[in-house]
Amino acid sequence: MKRLILIFIAIVLVSFSFIEEKVNQDTIDLKSSYVFWEGSNSFRNHRGIIKFKSGSVRIVNGNLKSGEFVVDMTTIFNREGLRKLEEHLKSADFFDVEKYPTARFLITNVAQEYNKVEISGDITIKGITKNVTINATILENNKAYLIRSGVFKLNRAEFNVRHLSKSFFKNLKDSFIEDEVDVSFSIRLNK
Repeated sequence: MKRLILIFIAIVLVSFSFIEEKVNQDTIDLKSSYVFWEGSNSFRNHRGIIKFKSGSVRIVNGNLKSGEFVVDMTTIFNREGLRKLEEHLKSADFFDVEKYPTARFLITNVAQEYNKVEISGDITIKGITKNVTINATILENNKAYLIRSGVFKLNRAEFNVRHLSKSFFKNLKDSFIEDEVDVSFSIRLNK
């Protein structure tokens, strides 16, 4: 009887070793993936997008495991069509894209329950790295994965973006730009 139980356990273990682990290591679809931003001053809000330069994600059996993304800061776009604002955001006053043409995000930890995921990672802007935690949703169909974040806040002053910041200049009265910028992203991975 003992021998029969051992043979059964051996068969079960061998059977599990043949179960295929579904691994997707994919580069992101650059034409369908964006970072969305919204900043404000004391009078109005401005919204826009930034494109990705590159990125890859590793998904195992539908679970996000790792990822790294490079954002092309030279593509900062304002949805209201204010080209002067775009050029100012690219200048040394803000993101200094001539010196720092990219920003990076490296996933360092993931907690996932079904399609809801909490992503922690290191974001680098203007050579300064900070850890952030982002809530996101992963959707899947037979053609692609779609990773959509919720809105999270980045404090631009923490990345030495000083222009009209109350963190650096105390006597601005109504002539300030908020330090916190609302950010979200949508990333598509084709299968």
